[in-house]
Amino acid sequence: MSIVAAVFENLLEFLPITVVEEHEIGVYLRCGRYKKSIGPGAYRTVWPFEKIITVNAQAQNLPITDVDMVLGDGRSWSVDAGIAYTIESAFKYMLQTREPDELLTTLARSRILSHKGSNELIENTADVEMEIYGELDTRAELWGIAVLDFRFTRMSPCQVIVVRSDKGVLPLPGSYDT
Repeated sequence: MSIVAAVFENLLEFLPITVVEEHEIGVYLRCGRYKKSIGPGAYRTVWPFEKIITVNAQAQNLPITDVDMVLGDGRSWSVDAGIAYTIESAFKYMLQTREPDELLTTLARSRILSHKGSNELIENTADVEMEIYGELDTRAELWGIAVLDFRFTRMSPCQVIVVRSDKGVLPLPGSYDT
């Protein structure tokens, strides 16, 4: 029995080692099926039956820029915001999405634009930030993403330059001065 144990122990030395870094979450797959999520450390796997895929779980900062809209005062405003997020569930993240930036940007823009035609964005900025943060966090949870923070970074009125011509008054495209 000791010869079998010695041979088995020597074979273990030839198995590949996968390292999951401190800022990563590992997904342990056996025969292509999810078995468990694993934390930082070194793991031996039996190739080709077992595999560990790592996902960066560091906090990420995502800028949302140039959201232009008309608010209740009739003026055009330009809004920028920022989202901080991290990957909470590597399995859900891998299964649901591989593009969290695009997904969160689209969701944040739509939530910001839902306030157009109203002055609530300017008058109650903190309340709107909390509302959008809550919505982002709830929706992103489905994708294995945890939203850590949402903040407006810039809100400024735009000045539209108007050009007069023989066809009437025409706004000059792209003529915003903030």
